Amino acid sequence: MFFVCYQGMKVLFAGNENLMIPVAEKLKTVDADNLSIKTSPADPLAILSDVLHMKPRLLVLDDYNLQDQATKLLRKIREVHPNIKIIFLTDNPDMQYGKSVASIGVDYYAIKPISDENIFKAICSIARITH
Repeated sequence: MFFVCYQGMKVLFAGNENLMIPVAEKLKTVDADNLSIKTSPADPLAILSDVLHMKPRLLVLDDYNLQDQATKLLRKIREVHPNIKIIFLTDNPDMQYGKSVASIGVDYYAIKPISDENIFKAICSIARITH
């Protein structure tokens, strides 16, 4: 998990670093002066703790290694930070899982594989940033 501040907007990334790091690299090319990265363990308690501590505007959450804990985590995050924007990435194509996650109120939901370019575009769209 890592954290970036992108054009004054705090963004917290959690999940598969192989997927997330290329997105952070793209963000650096747009706004390197305002970008900082923080790494921490990618477990539900660490993610929740970082949301509470950093109060990011956007969470990019890949359910990699979260399995059935992802929906519980999203509900807790919504409780403690109801205005956070959430991009949720999963490799689970089950419709019930998708409905469960959507009912929590994610802003962007994608089934992997997804390109780093599409994640980048989703961040820019949510942040209302042109690139």
